[in-house]
Amino acid sequence: MKIGTVLLGCKRGIGASKSPKVKSVEMYGKRWTDSYGNTYHTTKVYVNDELVGTTPIKYGYGDQYTQSGFDLLKQKGYFKRTKPEDLGWFTMSKRNIKYYRKATDVKRKKDL
Repeated sequence: MKIGTVLLGCKRGIGASKSPKVKSVEMYGKRWTDSYGNTYHTTKVYVNDELVGTTPIKYGYGDQYTQSGFDLLKQKGYFKRTKPEDLGWFTMSKRNIKYYRKATDVKRKKDL
């Protein structure tokens, strides 16, 4: 660390505009199906082992939770120059970013 650098509860100094390098992305989804067969999900997204955020409850089945996770990453300022449709496992492997995803099905809506 340079002399005179002040850190205020974060890993970057004052005036730092560059976000930290993304080394790993982890997404943990929860899916719930209602009595009519509609599926909803939430996603917790971690970047470099730190929680970035959790998506609100959204409609979508299968791996849709990953798309919601990538939308959250774009919203938080990660991958600024990447088109939303280009984000996915292929982009992660191309950039040598460790990418892990896992979904669990829950029985109750309040478990989302």
